[in-house]
Amino acid sequence: MKGKQRSLNGLFWRYLLSTMALLAGVLLALWFVLLQLIHMGAVLPADTGARNLERTTALLQAQETFDPGEIPFYYRWALADSSGILESNLSPKEETWAQKVLAGEVSRHGFLYTKYYWSVPLSGGRVCLLQYDYAVCYANPTLQERLPDFQLLFFLVCLGCLVLVALWRTHHYTKVLRRDAQAITLACNGVAQQTLDTPFPAQAQVRELQAALTALDALRRELAASLQDQWAGEQQKQALLAALAHDLKTPLTIISGNAELLDEDNLPPAQQACVQAILRGPAALRTTSPTSRPSRRGFPRPPLPRRSPVPIWPRPAPLWAGT
Repeated sequence: MKGKQRSLNGLFWRYLLSTMALLAGVLLALWFVLLQLIHMGAVLPADTGARNLERTTALLQAQETFDPGEIPFYYRWALADSSGILESNLSPKEETWAQKVLAGEVSRHGFLYTKYYWSVPLSGGRVCLLQYDYAVCYANPTLQERLPDFQLLFFLVCLGCLVLVALWRTHHYTKVLRRDAQAITLACNGVAQQTLDTPFPAQAQVRELQAALTALDALRRELAASLQDQWAGEQQKQALLAALAHDLKTPLTIISGNAELLDEDNLPPAQQACVQAILRGPAALRTTSPTSRPSRRGFPRPPLPRRSPVPIWPRPAPLWAGT
């Protein structure tokens, strides 16, 4: 038997714990990859925008003329005065949120990421409103603009890895159950086809399924013994019938021969009927006998040579005639 037998409950818990351990290992590996990407400078940490607010504020306030090119790419901005927003790189929906923030409304906005706002006072009564969020982004502005959102893409990669690991572990344990189910199916087919002389070679790895396979093997042995006893009884019956037929063969042959001789004579109808009844009796017995051969009367009788009459005088009266 391959491997150690396990109970169905133990197999389930082993599948559950091993799958959870592998999923946790995959998550740790992906987290390590993310940290390495941040360490190499390929991506920026999620709090980059919040950490650089003061530096960006000092940079904007030091400008004589507002230059949005010096604002880091991970900020979205809007320049406004008392009349409203003058210019921005915000979407129309984001401009609506910015106007509410400039009006003093305190509420959170955003779909996937919550948008935060930072006001930078400028000369001339103008205000530069910086919009940022806590999300990991590409360190290259071109990649940030052309590629899908890094954090969403990384989440999809993590989800795909977790699904693949779960499917792999499920396939592994399903294969164990499928192998045991195939062994039980083969055993049932063997019993149905009455191939009972050989034991079942397959063994199950699940203890409960092995118990079912053992019960089927016991059923196979009992059925084989029952069929052997039945076969032995049939053989004994055939032997007894053959011996009885052999004992009856000689007297039946004598009776049949005499009846056939009487059948060749011109007998009265009543006597002819008795002869026919005598001929039918042995023929029926020979037909039902297990060792009998076809009755002679079932085949055309070869022509007998014509016999010359022997004169007998005085002709004796037949034995069946009345005195």
